[in-house]
Formats: sequence, structure tokens, C-alpha cells
Amino acid sequence: LAIEQDGFAPGTMNSVNTGPDGTIYGIATNGRQFPIAQLALASFRNVQGLRSVGDNYFEESLNTGDVQLGTALSGDRGAIVAGQLETSNVEVAQEFTRLIVAQRGFSANARTITVADKVLEELTNIIR
Repeated sequence: LAIEQDGFAPGTMNSVNTGPDGTIYGIATNGRQFPIAQLALASFRNVQGLRSVGDNYFEESLNTGDVQLGTALSGDRGAIVAGQLETSNVEVAQEFTRLIVAQRGFSANARTITVADKVLEELTNIIR
């Protein structure tokens, strides 16, 4: 009877973690960490050509070019950061500028409505 022992007590998997290259690791109750799988990431030549299908989901279109599958930290793909929330993907200064332009447009339209209301009121008074 041959028995092999690696020096670790028996354990069961109780959590998972993701490495920066997309490798998913299982973490056992005995402290051991072992690879389970690796995430594949897709990239496209023209990301502006992706078609929105709602709820922040996108799909390939004729304008994107062929899909390039690979792993994190390879090609033009970045790293995976586990346990982090995605930060905003908009340029705050640009969006603030757009907000100011929209607000000024709204103010101008509100003034136009006010002037039109006064003109109609004066016309009504002239007719009486």
C-alpha cells in the first residue's frame, strides 16, 4: 500500500480568488491554493463598432472586425483586478461641459416660453 502525503492536512475548498492574469484559484481550508481555470478575454480591432444590446451588454457587429480571444496580460489586454468595483468610464470634465450646454439650452427655451406667454397675455388684453 503506497500513500503519498504533501505535508498539508486534508481540506475542502471554501473560497475562490482571481489572479491578475485571469487564473481562478480555489482556496482550501488548509491554506492551499490551486488553479481551477483561466478566464478568456475578447478584444476587437474597432471597439466603437460594438452594438449595444442593453443593460451594459455589447455584441460583435460587422464593424468590430474579428474577435481576438486571449488571456489577461497578453496582447493589448489589461490585468484583472479581483474584488474591485468598476470605476466610471466617462470623462467627467467632458460630461460636465455637456451638462452646462444642456442647462443653458433649457434656460433659453424656458425664457422663450415665458416671452411667448407674455405676448399671448398682452394680445388677450388688447382684444378685451
